[in-house]
Amino acid sequence: KMLALYPLPNRTPSNAFTNASNWIGQVNEVRHMNQYTVKGDHRISDKNTISGRFMYYKHFNDNGFAGALPDPNVRERLDNYLNYNTTVNDTHSFTPSLLNEARISVARQAFPFQAYSFNQGWIAKLGLPASVPEGTLPRVDNGLPGFGAFTVGLRGSTTWQFVDALTKIVGGHTMKFGADIRL
Repeated sequence: KMLALYPLPNRTPSNAFTNASNWIGQVNEVRHMNQYTVKGDHRISDKNTISGRFMYYKHFNDNGFAGALPDPNVRERLDNYLNYNTTVNDTHSFTPSLLNEARISVARQAFPFQAYSFNQGWIAKLGLPASVPEGTLPRVDNGLPGFGAFTVGLRGSTTWQFVDALTKIVGGHTMKFGADIRL
């Protein structure tokens, strides 16, 4: 039943004994990318300014070029790269020679990915016993070129950052003090 996923020959093989290179075809790959940024500033007083920013980025890729076979079940993996970033910044001038800048931000990266064949009942379609775990099209070593993407999962991280910088001007000297804390 796995042989049905291979295309039939459509050209004379380069080697009549092995039938190598007996199929040629084209595959495509789909990508979508969106990015948005929103920023705002507000002057609270002559001595205090606050600003904020939100960034969103999404990139979808079906990895259609991962293999040359035409059936998406044997070559495609659906990847969604998601990134979010939010920052709030406060700048306060205590005196003409003392300035403080504080910033808090959070960044989230998420990478959910799955094989195109995920949750399509391939174990039953192929007549395999129920003891074979369901999920994606199983890898089978049948002596022919291997199939592509069979993984499913989620990778991601969240990073919090707090930055505080104090600038003091004394005569002809500028001194800066601060901290950058990340979690």
